[in-house]
Amino acid sequence: MKDEFGNALFLILIAVALFAALSYAVTNSGRGGGGIDREQNEILAAQLLNQAAAMRTQYQRLQIIGQYDQILFNDTTENTNGTCYTGDQTTAGCLTVGLFAPNDGISIPNWDDRMSDPAFSADNCVWVWNSRRLYIDGTDVGTAAPDELFYASNLTEGLYRAINQKYNGNADILEYNSSASSTAGVAVQYLNKDGSFTTLTAVPNSNLGLDVPNLGCSRTQGGTNYLAVFVLQER
Repeated sequence: MKDEFGNALFLILIAVALFAALSYAVTNSGRGGGGIDREQNEILAAQLLNQAAAMRTQYQRLQIIGQYDQILFNDTTENTNGTCYTGDQTTAGCLTVGLFAPNDGISIPNWDDRMSDPAFSADNCVWVWNSRRLYIDGTDVGTAAPDELFYASNLTEGLYRAINQKYNGNADILEYNSSASSTAGVAVQYLNKDGSFTTLTAVPNSNLGLDVPNLGCSRTQGGTNYLAVFVLQER
């Protein structure tokens, strides 16, 4: 009889413990589940970094096998009379091809809606290419010539932190100076959320360099506009 009572009490205690654990899990789920959000951001960060790595690898491959004057950040086919962009300067008669060209390029990366910050939904661009003078923590990358870089914009803060953790080993997001000294101007092209590209344009300006504290993610001074910056080519 005592054994039966002891077994029943033990089963009741187990049931209470399981119910408490279930209640805790349900409550956390209702609050957004910090652990779940963190794991999701880590997965999305890995996807985005893989996309960035694939674009850089394809850029280097086309440079080596095609001997192109410039690989453009779009889906144009090979052009023996294309236009090269170096900052706000253009050069006609170049051999060019798009990074996402139908025959020689890679597929346009799929954009997961969970990556986007709803606060920036009106601004559709997600990947931005620049020919622009780049500084890292105040030090010019390469020479005084414009570098080629690309960055992801309009992501959630949690995703930016997860990218930094994977890319730099630190989730902190430092401020960047969006108006670093430069007389080279900037060329810009956007890859939009729907997979379309904007017209590649050159923007003359005496103050359009970019100074970031580190590659990976940073934010505007005193602001909430974030960038995840990657280099295609130092010049």
